[in-house]
Amino acid sequence: MILAAGRGERLRPVTLSTPKALVRVKGKPLIEYQLEKLASSGFRHVVINISYLADNIVDYLGDGRHYGVDISYSREPDGPYGTGGGIVNALEFLQGDRFLVVNTDVYSDIDFGTIRIDRPFSAKLILVDNPAHNERGDFSVANGMVTVPGAPASTFTFSGVGCYRRRLFEGRSPGFTKLTEILQEGIGKGMIAAEVHSGFWMDIGTTERLGLANSLPD
Repeated sequence: MILAAGRGERLRPVTLSTPKALVRVKGKPLIEYQLEKLASSGFRHVVINISYLADNIVDYLGDGRHYGVDISYSREPDGPYGTGGGIVNALEFLQGDRFLVVNTDVYSDIDFGTIRIDRPFSAKLILVDNPAHNERGDFSVANGMVTVPGAPASTFTFSGVGCYRRRLFEGRSPGFTKLTEILQEGIGKGMIAAEVHSGFWMDIGTTERLGLANSLPD
């Protein structure tokens, strides 16, 4: 699943007429990087949640055939449901017990094809070293698990890439929910695993970082 429903407020004025998913880095829309990497990793069915300027995304990507995948669109007509609510709303389209979720604005060399969840975990989050814009990090990690806040452990930033089991989202009411709120329940039970990625990663969440990404050497 690719999360692509957000308004991209911090990327304005670029996103006033262009959904964040179609903002270009080095001439290519962000979401194309994700689709191409998913296809090359062996994924064949991709769910994309859409809300803001939704039809622009559908018109551009079509059914996914051009990228070697089959795309299903999970619409959020009342406005974005958030990172957690978007996944809950898309469960009907997601196949199997486990699925990968990727933020549309991730620009990285993370290998989607190698991410696995070991039993009995409900999720595995791909974490990265804290960038300058998030020095305090998002999660603590100890012994390969995401731990409760305040635990004595190293702190990392969530990359926006994770693998999840359906049970983490099933039975939840539809509507706006942050993914972090859902994850906190699993963290308290020791059910959320962590994997630290040491390669290249950027979150293209602001116009400043968009400019930086476009200035990087090929």
